[in-house]
Amino acid sequence: LRRYDVVVVLPRVEMTEEERKKDVASVTKRETELEDIKKKQRALKKSLRAADLQLHSFLERSEEDKKAERRQFVLIGAGKELLENAAEAIGLEKRLKQIGKKQSPQYEAFAEYKKIHHHRFQEDRYGGFFTSLERIRCIFHLIESPTYAEPGCAAVDLDRLIAEGVISGYYCLMDKPRLEDLKTTWIYQNLLKPAPVAMIRDYLGEKIALYFAWMHTYTSYLGVLGVISLVPFTVQMATRGHGERTFDNWAVPIYGLITVVWAQAFLEHWKREQAKLTFKWNMEDFEDEEVLRPEFRQEVERQHHVWNTKHDPNVPKEELSLVLRVCDPPVAGFKKGRWSRAGFVEVDSDDELAKDLDEVEWFDEWFQQIRMVISASIAIFLVCIIVLGTIALMALKVKLATHGEFWKENSALVSAFLNSAFITVMSIVWSYVGIILNDWEMHRTDTEWEDSLITKTFAFQFINSYVASLYIAAVQGSQVKLPFFRGAHGSVLRDHCIADDCFRALYYQMAMLVISKQVTRHLLVIAPIILSWFYHKFFPKPEENSKLHAMVIEQSRLVKFTGTHNEYLEMVIQFGYVSMFAVAFPIGSLIVFINNLLEKRSDAAKVTLLSQRPKYLGAQDIGTVQNMLEVVALSACFTNLIILYLSSTAYESYFPEKWSKKPRFNLLIATVAIEHIVILLKQFVNWVVPDTPSWVEIERARNKMRRNALVELSEKQKALQQKHKSRFTSFADVSSDDDEDE
Repeated sequence: LRRYDVVVVLPRVEMTEEERKKDVASVTKRETELEDIKKKQRALKKSLRAADLQLHSFLERSEEDKKAERRQFVLIGAGKELLENAAEAIGLEKRLKQIGKKQSPQYEAFAEYKKIHHHRFQEDRYGGFFTSLERIRCIFHLIESPTYAEPGCAAVDLDRLIAEGVISGYYCLMDKPRLEDLKTTWIYQNLLKPAPVAMIRDYLGEKIALYFAWMHTYTSYLGVLGVISLVPFTVQMATRGHGERTFDNWAVPIYGLITVVWAQAFLEHWKREQAKLTFKWNMEDFEDEEVLRPEFRQEVERQHHVWNTKHDPNVPKEELSLVLRVCDPPVAGFKKGRWSRAGFVEVDSDDELAKDLDEVEWFDEWFQQIRMVISASIAIFLVCIIVLGTIALMALKVKLATHGEFWKENSALVSAFLNSAFITVMSIVWSYVGIILNDWEMHRTDTEWEDSLITKTFAFQFINSYVASLYIAAVQGSQVKLPFFRGAHGSVLRDHCIADDCFRALYYQMAMLVISKQVTRHLLVIAPIILSWFYHKFFPKPEENSKLHAMVIEQSRLVKFTGTHNEYLEMVIQFGYVSMFAVAFPIGSLIVFINNLLEKRSDAAKVTLLSQRPKYLGAQDIGTVQNMLEVVALSACFTNLIILYLSSTAYESYFPEKWSKKPRFNLLIATVAIEHIVILLKQFVNWVVPDTPSWVEIERARNKMRRNALVELSEKQKALQQKHKSRFTSFADVSSDDDEDE
């Protein structure tokens, strides 16, 4: 029985009626373009068949005209032997059968698949030996890896073919039995129930499973902090109407201190959880063995070809002019060696062991650094626009306050709304610019590409999301003179908080940002749901003779899954609102906790039911997101104390009254001392909580012992085979001698 796991969609390649009505030159040009696309489509199928992949094609018929061809679907599968060879070539991590009775109940052994140890690995409980995700991983290796990779691959860059219009998309077929189990145990379950990460990993891969594991841990900690935030909120409500500053009360400074410790406790808990999961799945060396991105390989080939067309490769480098060698050196090509996280390791000329290695794609790392510097410069330019825009909006608030009592009372709220809209617009701009810059930087693997994008985007969003709040907390209290705005009769305007109540202004700012961010996120999640309903309402299930064909067409109408990096970034920014500005808007932690409970389930439905099933997405950890969280947690120590020192009267009440009088030097010294104590407390939590659970260390040692035993067993088997072969040879020689004697 053939199984198909990957679908490539080919668009209809023919001229439209409007294109046929154009002038002869345009028609001829379009016909040439379409013929080129047809040739590339035929070449695609030929390459896939050359890699021994199984193909099945069918045409979708128009609902208006059953004879009219619309799209062509190419279903791709692989036979048992080809899957085994591919699995061994990529070092597929596969679940082992349970060995021994002392194995930890929370531990499942995984190991790299070897054909010689085929019987030691678990079969798929839904039928067959490999799971659908394992088959998908092997098939994409056969499609995308270079031709020199074992067991012989097609070297096809599907994303590039989409950009060229050769194919309109690709996706993986859903695994219905596993999907039904995920529905009953996850999607339709209690909101507080943790995600079944093992099942998610088996269906979608480690990267998505780690995201949902992280999301559950983060949301659980938010629930604890949300309950604590009810204390300052209750005090605020109780003092309302008594003539006091209700947003600033005695519980706020205490809550800020608790939040800083909470943030570090959450990070330490997650490190332990992550170490447990990556060890269980045997993904601790994933990044060392990660394959090159098809986009990287294609760009290296393109640049290598361009350079060769400008230079005669038969001319020795020594004969080239000095100017040519210095100004136009080769920056891409093929060299003997291997890539690692430290860079490209080239084979030495006198290395006898490695001299027979195949050449692989190489790109000059120095030129890559130049590209990254240029990319960072463009990002800094956009950050400067954000800073100037934020200052202009803050100044506008002061200007509006001079136009009557109504604007005086509501200018802070209007400014907060405009700033929130400005942040949203700049985020959308960066979502396009950031990806273009990231692609241009020539990253070697998917992990490097995503880490770079997250780092740049976080730096951009850090300024974009927090600069207005930091401006209110740190600048407006000093009443800075505005250079471009004038009041009545040309009087000087100074930037200050309305009624000199910066704590209230910051509360409004944070409330607007936190609430609008959560509403925007839910709207973005609801949009695919509405789109899916629209398709099912107005485009009924296709009437195909084959159920397989109908399922393929139905899944083609779903939206494409775009990865987890956007979700991580939104959560990191949210984590910053909760921790860095805890004293400004304490109840925000409870708001985002309720939001995240809903978002956990909406994200689950989006990735499993409303999106096309993505290809295998592996991961060793959450990557640079962990570093971003550490930066935010450290920043929280400073921002909360700055807000309290500059804007909070409740904070001043904890010290002698004379310390609150200008120049407030004693209060400043006390604040700096508290900041050092808080950082030491944060580091103490980091020190006392080990990053790796003890049972993981024990199982890691047991797993190493088991692997060594497998190696010894393999060597013994080879020795026995060699011994048996030598005996057979000796017997054959003796028989030959006897025949000669006769």
